[in-house]
Order: sequence, then C-alpha cells, then structure tokens
Amino acid sequence: DDVEGPAHPFKPLAVDGTALALCPNDGCGFVKLEVALSIPAFRKHYQAWHAVQANQATEEQRELVAKDKGPSVMPPQALQHYPRDDAALEEAHAAMQDRLQTLEPAGDDPLWLYRPLIGGGYRGQRVRAVPSADDKVHLPQQRSQAFDAAGGPLLLGKPPYDKENLLPVPEQRIATVAKGDATAAFLSQCFGIQYSYTGFDDRSGADAQMLHSKGMLVVVPEQQWPAGFSDTDLACSKEDLKTLSC
Repeated sequence: DDVEGPAHPFKPLAVDGTALALCPNDGCGFVKLEVALSIPAFRKHYQAWHAVQANQATEEQRELVAKDKGPSVMPPQALQHYPRDDAALEEAHAAMQDRLQTLEPAGDDPLWLYRPLIGGGYRGQRVRAVPSADDKVHLPQQRSQAFDAAGGPLLLGKPPYDKENLLPVPEQRIATVAKGDATAAFLSQCFGIQYSYTGFDDRSGADAQMLHSKGMLVVVPEQQWPAGFSDTDLACSKEDLKTLSC
C-alpha cells in the first residue's frame, strides 16, 4: 500500500546502513541488482557504464552511455495558466539578456531565434523524477551543476502543460551531493528501468486472467536492499498493478 514517505517500511539503505529518503509510490518501485542483471538490455547498459568509468569502454559502449538529449527549454504553453507578474517579467527579461550574449545562428535549426523569443532565456535539465520519502528534492550530481554554482529556488515542470504543471521549490528544500546528501549520492550512481509487462494465468481457461504492471524500477545493489525485505526481489506500489479478471 502507498503510505506517507516517512512511515513507509521499505527504504533502500545508504552505504553506512542508514535509510535513504526513497520509498515505493505510484509509478515507482525498486528491484534488486542481481535480478535486473538477468535482463539483457539492462545488463548491456550496466556493463557499458562501468566500462566507461574504468576507461576501458569500446566505442559502442561509449556511444551507448553518452546518449543525452541536452538541455531543455521552457515551453511557452507552460505559462498560459498563470497571471502576468511584474517580478517574473523582469526576471525573464534579465535571463533573456544573458542568453543573447551567447546566442549564435544555427545553420541546421531554422527555429534558433524563435525558441528564445517565445520562451525567454530559461534553460533546464531533463530528469527522471522518482518520489522522495520526505519533502525535499534530491538532485543527482549529473543534474545539480547549475544549482551548485548559483543556488536559488528550483522550478520543476511536467508535460503535458494542459494544466498548472509548474512547481517552484525553495532553495532550502533542495538536497545535493555537494551538501552531503546521501539520497542524492545514491541517485547519482543508480540505474532505473522503465518497464511494462503483462502476465496471464494459463489455468483460468479461455478468458485468461491478466495482471499488468508498468512504471519505473530503481535498481538497488544487494548490500543496500533493506534487511527486512531480503526475501523480496521487487517492491512496487499496488497502484502500479492493474488486474483484469473475467
């Protein structure tokens, strides 16, 4: 069952054995590393990442790990649900002035000037969000460079923007590796699997009962799996399980 984060019995462990601020919730679960390694596609990415870290990767492995869509921009439709605000307009103007200093024509992109014109100078990072077991945003090291350098509040967005899907987070609620946060350190090193699977009960006759599940699984090394769940290989929310029976 989904319960409040602080009270949830399942929490992965930091290397020192303390509980991390992560727990199963709607859309997010956890799987043991040894189980994940039995999946060929995951094993290929896992081995490639470690080969790159050891500077022993092949060109194919480097290309596999290097895939990154780069920075994102603020979609103009994200702002349509909010009233005009003088302070926000002033901030956007300042951001655009900074952006103009580095803006250069892109020969292969006919929209190079249009995008900053409609969205301002804001640029962000694409992230895979997982629920935290507290009220903080834990940023992995790969996505915290701008915050580590400048600080300030964080703006989170989640498409589609057909409703108010922008969430401002104050600076004091942002945790990073640079601040000594163990959860951010774990997220900086972990892997995730976006999954969808369907199982059928072959014993239920022509109208087979079906169990479908989808979401994201955070891969947890065995030594960081909570001891109270040692006999469990996968932990997820019941909200991720869809049952169809006839």
